[in-house]
Amino acid sequence: TLFAKDNLTDDGKIENFLDPNVIPKLTEQQANEIELPFTETELKEVLRKTKNDSSPGPTGIPFTFYKIFWEDLKGLLLKVSHEVFRSGSLPKLQQLGTLCLIPKGDKDRLELNNWRPLTLLSCVYKLYSGHQQWRQPI
Repeated sequence: TLFAKDNLTDDGKIENFLDPNVIPKLTEQQANEIELPFTETELKEVLRKTKNDSSPGPTGIPFTFYKIFWEDLKGLLLKVSHEVFRSGSLPKLQQLGTLCLIPKGDKDRLELNNWRPLTLLSCVYKLYSGHQQWRQPI
């Protein structure tokens, strides 16, 4: 991957970490490939890799729904993804998340610092953002 541990120095000095000569850069071809619109194959591959029991977020629609109805929904999901790509903006519902507090293990739940925040995002948002992870150069 672009930021593999082998590509960065490990001497602990912040100057070396921030050195522009040390940080790897994408080639022009890699940058152009990442900027291409989503394909049906890519979206289907990301969906295939998702966990069925993943939280559906504010929409309440889980990945299982998209997997079962993929043939019916793929055209709409691809069309929306292309509009998102063209406009550079997600639909309002995809910009929302539901904030939940999750207890930290068996710690005292009456103490606020024993809880951690977790933002639940919609499955469509995760599908589109997962696309970028799938397409990243190695």
